[in-house]
Amino acid sequence: YTDLLDSTPMPSQRTIITKADGTTESIKHVRINVCHVKPAALKSERLTEEQDPVKCEITGKYVYVPLDRYDWQGHTDMLDNLDHLQEAIKYMCAENKVPVINGVKKHYVKKVQDNDEWITLDAYYKIRLEQYAKRNPTNYLFGQQLTSNYQDPNWNYSLVESLQVCDHPRIARLAHVISQHSSNNTHGIRRVLRFGIQLKAIKQDEYFMQELEWLERNYPMLRLISSVNYNLKDKTTQYINNYINIAS
Repeated sequence: YTDLLDSTPMPSQRTIITKADGTTESIKHVRINVCHVKPAALKSERLTEEQDPVKCEITGKYVYVPLDRYDWQGHTDMLDNLDHLQEAIKYMCAENKVPVINGVKKHYVKKVQDNDEWITLDAYYKIRLEQYAKRNPTNYLFGQQLTSNYQDPNWNYSLVESLQVCDHPRIARLAHVISQHSSNNTHGIRRVLRFGIQLKAIKQDEYFMQELEWLERNYPMLRLISSVNYNLKDKTTQYINNYINIAS
């Protein structure tokens, strides 16, 4: 029999740090519960059992999402598409790798949010997207155009095809982006920029609206045409070039 009143409690593990003014402070170690986040059809399966946090090999930081039950706090539906988000990260990262995503329950977030070793997934995404934009400015610009706020010009397929091969490079570019926007092909850069917009890492571009307004000011007849006959495609391109030369 041991009288607990006579027992000496074990001291908590603490670290002594020295401040700038030379004084010392005792810091208590606080354990937080961390899991890893993975793609899964069921919300209950997307979180692992408690795990040790894992750092990103490239940044040296713990990439994490604050969890509200099974969801990413502030981005409720984002983990439903985690597999696509990870594909986007892999696409834009030069090392072609995806970091382990650590999940931190919301009542532990204050313990990591001011720690330089921890970074939220959306902040990490923004940094990697900025790096991609510097490495691949042409493809990044194409992604901005593809994911811009869409305004339908009401052109049929044959007219878009004719405009793509016209002599005016700006009009041809607009027609090309419209063609790619309406195709079923999911460009990797399109997915990257879409997630960037959803995570508020970037603002959605206004490319379509700006270009169609420019077209209406300078070549208004092209905004009045909506369709052409496929069999007259070659002649249509010739007529378009003639009109552009006259209107320029």
